Amino acid sequence: MSMTLNEYQHKAMATCLPSSMNHIYMINGLTAEVGEINDKIAKAIRKGWIAIQDNNIVTLDACPESFWDELFKEVGDCLWFIAGICASKNIPLV
Repeated sequence: MSMTLNEYQHKAMATCLPSSMNHIYMINGLTAEVGEINDKIAKAIRKGWIAIQDNNIVTLDACPESFWDELFKEVGDCLWFIAGICASKNIPLV
């Protein structure tokens, strides 16, 4: 199923509590999610799962498939908060 970014924003914000529909909450949430992405990458480098080569993430043999699933879950969480920042100011994503 594909949807436009504006459709995504509408559906995503249907899950948002009214007390959270403000740009301060959304910006803080986005910052936390970006931190989670950085944490997962740092730990994966430390564990020898990935390496950074020529500004790219390179998967090493020891990397479990679940790493990418978990990383992209955090990316999805970032998208939710970006949609929320815009929605809190009545701005469509597109």
